[in-house]
Amino acid sequence: MANSRDKILKWMVVLLLLSDPIHASRSNQGTEFIVGFMWNTLVLEVGLEIFVTTMSNTPADVTVTTPKYDSNFVATATVAKQTVQLIIIPHQNRVENSGNGNRGVRITSTQPITVYCVNKEQFTTDAYVAMPVNVVGQEYYSVHYLRSPQILVVGVTDGTSGTIKFSNNNRSGSQLAPVAVSVQVNGRTYGNGQSVSWSVNRYNTFFVTQFDIPEADFTGSYITGNKPFTCISGNYRCTVPRDGWRQSSDHLTEMLPSVDTWGKEFITISTPDREIGDIYRVVASEDGTAVNFGNGRTTFTLSKAGDFKELDIPTGEYQTVVSDKPIMVALIAKTWQDDGLHYGDPAMSLLIPTVQFASEYTWSTTNLPSGMPFNDKISIIIKKNKKGGLTLDGQSIYVFFSRSSSWKNVIGTSEWQQTWLFVNPGSHNLYHSDPTVTFMALASGTEQWNSYAFAAGQRMAQVNAPCSPTSPVPGDTVDNDCDGRVDEETLDNLDNDGDGQVDEDLALPPRVHGNWGNWAAWSSCSVTCATGSQSRSRSCDNPAPVNDGNDCAGDGSETQSCTMVPCPIDGEWTAWSTWSECSLTCGGAGVNERTRSCDNPPPQHLGADCVGDPTDYITCDNSHLKCPSGNVWEILTFTTAAGILGK
Repeated sequence: MANSRDKILKWMVVLLLLSDPIHASRSNQGTEFIVGFMWNTLVLEVGLEIFVTTMSNTPADVTVTTPKYDSNFVATATVAKQTVQLIIIPHQNRVENSGNGNRGVRITSTQPITVYCVNKEQFTTDAYVAMPVNVVGQEYYSVHYLRSPQILVVGVTDGTSGTIKFSNNNRSGSQLAPVAVSVQVNGRTYGNGQSVSWSVNRYNTFFVTQFDIPEADFTGSYITGNKPFTCISGNYRCTVPRDGWRQSSDHLTEMLPSVDTWGKEFITISTPDREIGDIYRVVASEDGTAVNFGNGRTTFTLSKAGDFKELDIPTGEYQTVVSDKPIMVALIAKTWQDDGLHYGDPAMSLLIPTVQFASEYTWSTTNLPSGMPFNDKISIIIKKNKKGGLTLDGQSIYVFFSRSSSWKNVIGTSEWQQTWLFVNPGSHNLYHSDPTVTFMALASGTEQWNSYAFAAGQRMAQVNAPCSPTSPVPGDTVDNDCDGRVDEETLDNLDNDGDGQVDEDLALPPRVHGNWGNWAAWSSCSVTCATGSQSRSRSCDNPAPVNDGNDCAGDGSETQSCTMVPCPIDGEWTAWSTWSECSLTCGGAGVNERTRSCDNPPPQHLGADCVGDPTDYITCDNSHLKCPSGNVWEILTFTTAAGILGK
């Protein structure tokens, strides 16, 4: 009993820490984002799209503004759990010309959300998963393909400055030789290996491009700043491969991860539902980086930081990628070449290092410029002995296998497997029942002359920054024990990772859906007599929802009628009757009489009697009338009148 009680107390502390904004984890979920959109074709003048979804049980109130470009623009939406809201901003918020600008876009929310930014036009669409401001960095390398490369810097803090050191294309790892860098900024031309300085305030932008040069490439350009900033790279439009027999092209875009979040182990995937292979580009962050694909199938060394290697990997070959120093790996889907039933076109996505795999992903699909859906898919990589705990949209992953490829082994390891599934348009949630089990999820969609691809999410732990041991906070996405892994322990007083330590780097608690506690007693009736109402309540605490678990279904309170003793009813008089005739018809004064009854209503249930008399009299004077002498009726009438008046 003592151990159970101690464990409950520990998890109570865990839940308190999780509710503290200071302990917000480093991932793609957040409450503030500052993003931007690069130059793209302008044909249909389609608005820029921001898809927002959440796993919060409390609806998220989302606000999108363009503070510097148009301070009057405000768009809002309320997002319920596992639903998606589309917010559209004017296409004029794209940056176009090299140099400084003011096209930063701010997204804020009252609850943690995931954000996907879609830059679409006719036959040219791509998207990226946005990173919140608390995880953007100060050091990046860009990645592109050939033709019209672009780099966009967006200020998160006033007074941010830095440099872009362009790639030296004489050292290019491209399979097709690029031309030399030639970028004009403020009247000056910058070439291979040269640096251009930039300076931005919050929401301001700095943009560079080598536009409409078929073999232009910036891959490996080094972008640094004195403060954290958002950095996005890609291409205006390009054909992949450059010398392919089909020439349809597409926009490429990705929000870059800062170098301190890069990894040393990856697993490749194939663009789902295609047959012509994919282009991979591997970028080094340090000199002398050794890289190994497929446990020896392909090996090479990148001599200088910023150097890259391009590979063309056949469809269906899933390979390990291991390096001795941190690298970034980009997947670039090819132009459609009559392959695949559901078409496709170039799209770029970044592989997630295994150390940044998460145990849960929430993402949204996007739409074609026409508003129609893509053929949407999700690719998954997970350890083969952990597949059983996967749940997609509340159902076991195996429910969806009739619409998926089978699980495929990964070249270079017996530990991991890969699959992909079709998914319906909208918001989706994919998680593992054990929060210490992490996996990769990459969202993509294809249609004729159009496609998109982006990681469904990832952790953003600073695994390449200097590390000092820290006290664990469950789900903090910090390498608390400096072992190169993140959140790998369960709070259970056991050494889960075999390093001789207990509970030293904690994952979130397992997901628990809420269940109602017992109803409280009915309240007192709202009245003391007759019919009123009374209520009772219950709490969603048996157990309470944990780690994105669902709230309890139904109401937390209910009301019913209640009947007490009858209320006292006081008696009330009826209206007076008409006056009677005078009691004396001659020879003197008589009276007129009227009556009333205490029955409107009568007294009931101990109610009070009516106040006052039931009979009322007034005098009537007939003395001017002489009565006939000796008339017996006169005598009787006089006697009667005299008796009444004497009372």
